[in-house]
Amino acid sequence: MPKDNKEYSKPANTFIGPGITLESEKLSGSESVRIDGLFTGNIDLDGYLQVGESGRIDGNIQVSYALIAGEVRGKILCRATVHLASTARVYGDIATGRIIVDEGAVYEGFCKTREGDPEIVVV
Repeated sequence: MPKDNKEYSKPANTFIGPGITLESEKLSGSESVRIDGLFTGNIDLDGYLQVGESGRIDGNIQVSYALIAGEVRGKILCRATVHLASTARVYGDIATGRIIVDEGAVYEGFCKTREGDPEIVVV
């Protein structure tokens, strides 16, 4: 995790544990979430999102910060930093201010980075 960002040092307020499957149209809020189970649906958080090694998300993500160590199948729109850990598997486009990709991470999609709030335009 980047040491220069205090958001990453905050513990998650909400957990979806291993062995749990949650299907929802949308998960939203201003707190931080860690997913170690399966979440199907879209995520919109003002906080940060952690996807543990056993975690999987099938849906689009919009967050301030994301640390992905598990699997994501969907678009990621991140206002600040996306960090793909060495165990990450991401299948979808990413738009972010900054991206960190550890050796061993699997990523299939397009990536757009720029300063400020990124936008994803679907044509």
